Amino acid sequence: MVHTSPRFVPPPEVAALIRFPCNCGNEIAVREDMAGDVTQCGRCGRLVDIPYLEDLDKIDRDGAFKINVDTPNPDNKLDEVPGQGVVLEYRGKKGKSPDRRTSLEKFMAAGAPADFDKPAKSRPKYDPETGELIAPLDIADRGVDAQTVTPIDESDPHLSTGGHTDPRQADKSSTLRYADRNTQPRVSLVSLPVELFMAHNAFVIMILFAGHILLNVYFALPLAFILFLSLAGFLLMLGVVGHYGNTIEDTGPEQRDEIPTLFRNASFAEDIWLPFVRVVVATCVCFWPMILVQAVGLYDRAAGISAGVAGRAAPEPTLPSEAALIALGLCAITFFAFPAVLLITCTSGSMANLAPHRIARTMWGGGLGYIWCLMLFAMALAVTLGSTGAFNVALALAFDQLPPVAIPTWAFVLAGSAGTLIGVYLLHLACFSLGLVYRKHHGDFRWVHQHFEKVERDDAMSKLEKFHKRERARQRAKARRSLVDTERRDERQLAALRK
Repeated sequence: MVHTSPRFVPPPEVAALIRFPCNCGNEIAVREDMAGDVTQCGRCGRLVDIPYLEDLDKIDRDGAFKINVDTPNPDNKLDEVPGQGVVLEYRGKKGKSPDRRTSLEKFMAAGAPADFDKPAKSRPKYDPETGELIAPLDIADRGVDAQTVTPIDESDPHLSTGGHTDPRQADKSSTLRYADRNTQPRVSLVSLPVELFMAHNAFVIMILFAGHILLNVYFALPLAFILFLSLAGFLLMLGVVGHYGNTIEDTGPEQRDEIPTLFRNASFAEDIWLPFVRVVVATCVCFWPMILVQAVGLYDRAAGISAGVAGRAAPEPTLPSEAALIALGLCAITFFAFPAVLLITCTSGSMANLAPHRIARTMWGGGLGYIWCLMLFAMALAVTLGSTGAFNVALALAFDQLPPVAIPTWAFVLAGSAGTLIGVYLLHLACFSLGLVYRKHHGDFRWVHQHFEKVERDDAMSKLEKFHKRERARQRAKARRSLVDTERRDERQLAALRK
């Protein structure tokens, strides 16, 4: 309810106080800095809002606020224009209410501006990141130098898909797609051999080439030099071997399109030791027969040296001569699983995936890409072993450990260097290709922590659960049949009543 009593005018005795009436009629006086706060009336005890100075003329003597107190402006002629009225009587559905809308002529006659119907000027907009003012672009009038842009017909499949019938294989550069990011990988198995010659990849390959050369020289030196440089050589071996594990991880799960640098982020655990262990585990799983034969051979050689120093006869070999051939044959068979085992150890995150059926599933899921990786690893292994043999011959000739031959020493060094460079390139190509195979087919590998394999239980509780499940299914089927029979019976009764 709006009160219409005379306006309350506070007395001007104390200028620093705000005086206003309460609803009970009591006059309240507070300091001016308490405007907008709440105070308690001394008579009725109510909490009363303290008005601001500009609100004092809107308070009646009984403390009520005047609502919608509009002071007419005598200079504004638009206020004199009648607005839309309210029809109080009801004329029925066919009756028509009088049109009380104000016409444009009345507005213009009352002195409305000529551009009153134009949209108001928008507020300035600023870029949320840079804070720069976003100003509208001035578009020049089309003149003689204006270029005509022909729009692309999206209905033409040759324009929208780059000539491919499959939109997934479309050439994204053939159309104007400003907000369409190509979801297909930039590097593929076809373009990868060329991508490795790019600046970053070529630089990393040259660094690894130098590391391989140093390792070849390190392992061909006499035992005294190896012991003297043991720590540096061991760290270099960790970095070089672990680098190939980092390459598979970065190009596979991380989906990066370039080779990581040597030592990657220089974290010993994450970038050097763990990748080295993963590669070594994969190598031991696939080539353990040859590793065992080599270890036994080193033991026999050390025993022979010790017997020679002591003046005793050399002991008999621990393994027969056919053991090396048998181990070589087994390694040739297990080599077919080496890319799958290496991919599992570097990317799966669990050694439980080294189960035979999961290794076979990984080989089958890789498809033709896995066969390509297998061929690359075979070529890289053959070239690397050949280059290592050439370096060993060159160093043996340099230290007079072999009789002179017709081929100069520098030829063996040159052949070993060229073979090492080709081997490093093939190893990077194989590891990168293995990462691309992971990107495309990792959903088909069915690794641990990737797919849930349900195991059927055979205990009493599982049998009871199966029994209850069958009973619930039988009851649902019975209720469904009963409902169908009831509906049919109702339909027959309804048909009989209609007849």
